[in-house]
Amino acid sequence: MSTKTANASKDERAAILEHIQVVISATDLAQHFKHLKDIKHLAQHRSDYNSSDVSQRNLLTSLVTTASDLSGVVKPFPVDRSIAVHIYDEFFEQGDEEKRLGLIPQSMMDRNGAVPKEQLGFLDFVVKDVFVALTQFFPEAQPILSQLEINRAAWDSDLKKAQQQ
Repeated sequence: MSTKTANASKDERAAILEHIQVVISATDLAQHFKHLKDIKHLAQHRSDYNSSDVSQRNLLTSLVTTASDLSGVVKPFPVDRSIAVHIYDEFFEQGDEEKRLGLIPQSMMDRNGAVPKEQLGFLDFVVKDVFVALTQFFPEAQPILSQLEINRAAWDSDLKKAQQQ
């Protein structure tokens, strides 16, 4: 424990623990979806942001943490594709095990599914709102949103190529 933490009052330590919990829960997409409406509202009304409001700070922390957690999808497309392929390899291994046990895996864990199709769904239904809100709150983050759009177009192109085969 650092000297600062060791010397912190009970209230300060409680605030530190709460912040750690906010950061950890921000990496749980189920928690993210529970707060998405409030995050979008905060981003759309960024001029009303009050840094002394703990709930607003926690929402902003959640937004930035979630964006960081999902940041692989806004790297140059060859990197994005490589990351996605490795992630889907893990999903496919789990799907193979579920099939071996006589279960029906989710489509994203079924080796017979198309990675581009699954990735497009992930981008459209999970990722886009995060980076739109991030850009609304921090307009200087526009290049990140632009890269997301470039990557989405590349995944769409990959899907069309796969469908033609």
